Amino acid sequence: MKKLLFKNKFEFAKYITGAVIAMFANLAVTLALAQGFNMLTATTPQEMIWVALTTLGLFLFVPLSFLISRWLRIGFMRDILVDVRTASFERIMNLDIQAYRSQPKEQYLSNMVSDLNLFEKDYFLSLINIISSGGTFVIGAVILWVAVNPLMSISTILVAMVLYGISRLFEKPVRAAQENNQHANVDYNLELSNVLNGLEVMKLYHVEDTFKMIAKSIIETVESLKNRYQRLNGFQNGLTEGIGSSYQIVMLVYAAYLWTIGDINMGSMVLVFNLSGQMVWGFINMTSFINRYKAAIDVYNRITKKTSEAVVEGESIDAFNGLVVENLRYAYGDHEVFNHLEFTIEPQSKVLIYGPSGIGKTTLLNCLTQTLTDYQGSIHVNQNELQSVNHCDYLKVSGYVRQQHFMFEDSIKNNIVLNQPYDEKRLEKVLKDVDLWRWIETLDEGVDHVLIQNGNNVSGGQKQRLSIARELYRECDILFIDEPSASLDDETSRHIYETIAKLDRSVVCVSHRHLDYLKTQFETIIDLKGSAV
Repeated sequence: MKKLLFKNKFEFAKYITGAVIAMFANLAVTLALAQGFNMLTATTPQEMIWVALTTLGLFLFVPLSFLISRWLRIGFMRDILVDVRTASFERIMNLDIQAYRSQPKEQYLSNMVSDLNLFEKDYFLSLINIISSGGTFVIGAVILWVAVNPLMSISTILVAMVLYGISRLFEKPVRAAQENNQHANVDYNLELSNVLNGLEVMKLYHVEDTFKMIAKSIIETVESLKNRYQRLNGFQNGLTEGIGSSYQIVMLVYAAYLWTIGDINMGSMVLVFNLSGQMVWGFINMTSFINRYKAAIDVYNRITKKTSEAVVEGESIDAFNGLVVENLRYAYGDHEVFNHLEFTIEPQSKVLIYGPSGIGKTTLLNCLTQTLTDYQGSIHVNQNELQSVNHCDYLKVSGYVRQQHFMFEDSIKNNIVLNQPYDEKRLEKVLKDVDLWRWIETLDEGVDHVLIQNGNNVSGGQKQRLSIARELYRECDILFIDEPSASLDDETSRHIYETIAKLDRSVVCVSHRHLDYLKTQFETIIDLKGSAV
């Protein structure tokens, strides 16, 4: 967090300056009230005019200073929020696939929305109050010591030390309550997302009441934890406010006594009453905000912390020279998906994996593509164990067409080309290979036609073929394809398979359709049901 604060030193300096100005604005109100009461004891017209003008000047200084303070602080606040949101996003983007899949997508969304809003609300409010209240306390103590009575200054510092001890006592439970509240909000967001995603099914099967009870339980948990956090804050505030009120009364009595014996004037008495109250209440406010500031830092650390695992570079590869699978086993917990698989994929070879739904075809592809790395047995690529191969290098030499086809809200051209160099003829060829070119020619914008909302303005079959075109456009050495004909008619499926079979690269294809035809197109057939190769 310190690195983030000092990243833009100029804006940080402006923020500190703005906070200091806000501090003097708070003191100006107290000084103006004290100066105003001196009019009651003024003995000459000139003295009354001087008191009136200085009082008015102090009052006018307050709104102007707050405007200047806000203007100075807003740039730093903007920069911090941009950096925190970017760091939160980069943390997610830097996760490997397995680490990313260890949590539901809704939890990441909750971190980037709810938790960031919590950080934004507490961090800046706490920071400005800590600086302003802390500075007011220090300057107030000096004013009391020099201008009024050293005993008042010392006693105020002692009371502040007691209040700080109370805040330290409450620090851990307040931070723990805030963290529990954050986790509860994540659970609530997950459940809400689950309900909204399945709302149509719930209504079709009339099971809304069941999910209402689940949602009600989670809401009650969230509100209970929030209430605990508020009770802790309330108890801390009640205790410190009681001490502060008692001390302010004592100070008022003592100041009145000094005034009656002539040691201080009326303005000083008013100053003592207002300044001691401002110092004590400001310190109470500051101690509460110190805990909130630390809780905000905890939120920041949770949403931006990087994985603690060491980054393993892995073995470097620049081409695909063959893959060997030996005694491969994979299980989800106690459920074994497959066992004792052994086969070889030669360069330029075409491999078909087939079997009924649920047999483990996609799981096998995920093992071969480094999507899953917790398998048993061995997978060797270029004589290197796949788990030890550099992931970025492997992505460069391999492609993977999944069953889920995500489309960016961008043009067809950009969805296919992505970060590859644009080649118009090459793009046209792959679009013809996947039977999309005639459709593209009917569009007013052609390949510049924009896909919206994950391709909701095109059919499922068109999305699937666009996803295949995306991988065909890349010049990878081995292509893994999961159910390429799932959303296609027989004629289009056959054309896609003919294109795949003619590719000048290794292909590993999963399918449970058109098997009689496919067995004539692929050199190696892996039957997962019969564990035959």
